[in-house]
Amino acid sequence: MKKKISIICFILLIVVCLTGCKHDKEETKKHYDNEVDTLTMSSQEVDGVFNPFFSTTAADGNVVGFTQIGMLGNDKDGGYTYGDDEAVVVKDLGIITTGTQGVDQTTTYYFVLKKNVQFSNGSRLSIKDVLFNLYVYLDPVYTGSSTIYSTDIVGLKEYQTQQEDDEAQKRFKDQFDIEANQRINNILAAADDIFDLHKESLDLAQFKNYLAEYDTDGQMAKDLDEGLKLFNEELERDYKNSVDTASSIKFIDKYGNESAQKLVTDVQAFLYNENYITYNKEENKLETSLASSVDDLKNWTQQQAIQAIVNDKVPKDIAEILTYWQTASDLRESLSNAAFEKYNQEHKNDVKFPNISGITFANRTESVTFKNEKNETVTCPAVQYDENGNITNDTYEVLKIVINDVDPKAIWNFAFTVAPMYYYSSQELIDKFDFVSNFGVERGSQTFMNTVVKDPSKIGLPVGAGPYQAASDFYSHNLIRFERNPYYVGGAPLIKKINLQVCPESRMTDSLYSHDLDYVEPNAKTETVNQLKSKAKEGFGSRNVKTAGYGYIGVNASKVPTLEVRQIIMHCIDTQQVVDYYGSSAIAIH
Repeated sequence: MKKKISIICFILLIVVCLTGCKHDKEETKKHYDNEVDTLTMSSQEVDGVFNPFFSTTAADGNVVGFTQIGMLGNDKDGGYTYGDDEAVVVKDLGIITTGTQGVDQTTTYYFVLKKNVQFSNGSRLSIKDVLFNLYVYLDPVYTGSSTIYSTDIVGLKEYQTQQEDDEAQKRFKDQFDIEANQRINNILAAADDIFDLHKESLDLAQFKNYLAEYDTDGQMAKDLDEGLKLFNEELERDYKNSVDTASSIKFIDKYGNESAQKLVTDVQAFLYNENYITYNKEENKLETSLASSVDDLKNWTQQQAIQAIVNDKVPKDIAEILTYWQTASDLRESLSNAAFEKYNQEHKNDVKFPNISGITFANRTESVTFKNEKNETVTCPAVQYDENGNITNDTYEVLKIVINDVDPKAIWNFAFTVAPMYYYSSQELIDKFDFVSNFGVERGSQTFMNTVVKDPSKIGLPVGAGPYQAASDFYSHNLIRFERNPYYVGGAPLIKKINLQVCPESRMTDSLYSHDLDYVEPNAKTETVNQLKSKAKEGFGSRNVKTAGYGYIGVNASKVPTLEVRQIIMHCIDTQQVVDYYGSSAIAIH
């Protein structure tokens, strides 16, 4: 593992024109008008999942982050922040632990919410939005990257499973995983029979025709289609991870020397990573089964490369895809959630736990009093509203969360960003919101998650109460456009317009020097650092930033199935070589 240092590079913007002064063209420096000129920053390749609940890549998360506001912030020392002077939702905070450790100990969090936080449409962020976000993140079929569910919130397991004791809760969850595994095994068993009976090479259409003989209710065909859709999505992710990596792939010949053989395109890097381009060490050449030579692949498109793999793998390697690829776990999760949703529909009148008992609107009907972190007594009377939902009395909405025992990381799970319910829910569910059993979310419904929260229009256009909002022409041709959110609680940003330009790391500094970009974040390679130093007199600046990133090496279990062999490989890897590659800008973490 390694800790890397990145560098942020920028053009030094100098304002030299004063009213009434005149300069020759050669002497005039460019004046940047924050109301007119756009600040353009670099971005890594994006997946386009610009949704606060479901974005997974760092690049997508950065895009979403421009539009969102968090419950809490953080300072330079890694501590959490809140209060009137911070651009966050929480005004005041109390954390109180009671009871005996290991017996009945609980920790209660009181979050006092500000009244002046507004979304980019001008509507007020309220405790309803906060609760909606929590109930999305804590829904039993939620599949995003948030891990709030890892916190032992009082009543969470009961709400998710509708079961009271631990053993019943575990059995309840297991039944849907068992059903999902069985549905996958049904496809695999049928595939074994089909390939045993039909020795000739089958295409997908032929395979599906034979599969129909085993598929009395059509379920296997639906599950197979879902698996193939997920397989395509996995290959698309793999391709994006291969972008701009070709030049970093090196080959060592049988004499231990670096080979002159090179990969030059993203497609070649992708196919190499998928094992469709291999290096013959004995003959010192690159080989492929997809064309007469590796050079022939230079002009292939992304879709050609992905389709070539699909054509090669499907259907003959369907067992491998549904057993070893990431597709296998994605499909299992999807089928398990579908089974859970079906169960919920059949038992919708048998709900014992309509809410998470440890998450409440503390002063909805009566006042609440607690000690904040400064040991001051805080009292918030019951909240009263006018017909527009504005608070009329001198108080604030208070969110109360109770967890079992003490969990130091829980506070960070509760620092989630608050997305607007009006945008990410449906009007029907918003109208039912009652703080008791309806929170803008259809519990346990994968359909709700996929068609409402993850509606395609919402995936591609984030909305929130952050410093910026999506511009009218938000995303096209790898350019992402923002405009300031005039309602931002932290104050309207000084720069009106910001663009993120998707740019490969290898071209970032050149784009900076050509003035196509104003700000980039390349890796701190020695040659890049030295080059930037030489450009200082031309108005370019940089800073080194130590990041908490790390690299890791994984061994594909389908290729090396024995655990002990994988362990031996890991012990043989000299991680210092990886650190040395970065010179003084990386350290090993043991």
